[in-house]
Amino acid sequence: MIGFPHGGNATAIKVAEAEQALADGGIELTWWPTWAKVLSGDWKYVAKILSVVQRAHQTGAEVKVIFENC
Repeated sequence: MIGFPHGGNATAIKVAEAEQALADGGIELTWWPTWAKVLSGDWKYVAKILSVVQRAHQTGAEVKVIFENC
């Protein structure tokens, strides 16, 4: 789980979480984007996670994005 539960972690922390999950044999990463950035439309910030997606795909893992809302 990357950025659980609301995505408030810095991008560097999310990258570290993803690398650890992949090293532990993860084949599907679940990622929570920074909700405040999504709501404000700061897609440039949200897109920083692309490096995690690319890294996951290099290992054959998939990335699932979760939007927590109610």
